[in-house]
Amino acid sequence: MSTGFELDDADDLKKAGAAYQTEGERIGVDASEFGCGARLPADVWGRLPESWEMANSYDECFNQVLADMKTVTDTLMNLGKALQKAGEQYEDMEEANTVTVQPRDTLSGIAAKNYGDPNRWPDIAENNPHIKDPDLIYPGDKIKLPPATR
Repeated sequence: MSTGFELDDADDLKKAGAAYQTEGERIGVDASEFGCGARLPADVWGRLPESWEMANSYDECFNQVLADMKTVTDTLMNLGKALQKAGEQYEDMEEANTVTVQPRDTLSGIAAKNYGDPNRWPDIAENNPHIKDPDLIYPGDKIKLPPATR
C-alpha cells in the first residue's frame, strides 16, 4: 500500500499511521463480510453428499484465507499504530529542540546558551529559513535549534 506521504515530519508519520490503520480496518471488514456470504448453506451440503470431501477442502482453504486476512489486518493496524507513535515522538523531539525568543534575545546569545559557543548563530539562522535578517528576531518567535554536533 502506498501512503503518498514522504514521512519527513511528525504530521506525515501520523497521517501514514492513520492510513495504515484505516486500511487494516477495511480489510478486516472485507474479511468478515467474505466469511458471512461464502460458506455453503446447510441445505446444499445435504443435497451434495458426493462433494463432502471437496466442501471440506474448500472450508479449510477458506478458513486459511480468513486467517491470512486477519494476519494482514493485524500487521497493518500495528504498523499504523507504530507510525503514529513515531510521529508523536518526532513532535516531542522537535518541541525539545525549539526555543521561544525572549525580549533582548539574539541569535548569538541563544547559540551561547544552548551550545556554549556564540559563533554558532549562523547554524541557527540557516536552520530557520523564516529568519530573513539574523539581527531581527522578535519575542515569541519559535526557533528550531540544529543538532548540537556539526
